[in-house]
Amino acid sequence: MIVDEMIKINLKSTVETYTNLILEMLKEGDISHAIRTLNQMISMGCQPDVFAYNTFVHAYYYQED
Repeated sequence: MIVDEMIKINLKSTVETYTNLILEMLKEGDISHAIRTLNQMISMGCQPDVFAYNTFVHAYYYQED
């Protein structure tokens, strides 16, 4: 997982970095990976903003049944 690699090299990520990673995961339909990334984001001390949460709202709204 790319987030794990970022942590290994001690790359400090911003909320924008995480949000874009999550967005791409959700576009690929990988909701569980996106949720794990959100949780990891929070555990690393990076507080999600409205845009980060909004990516999930849009993904759930537009997902195919």
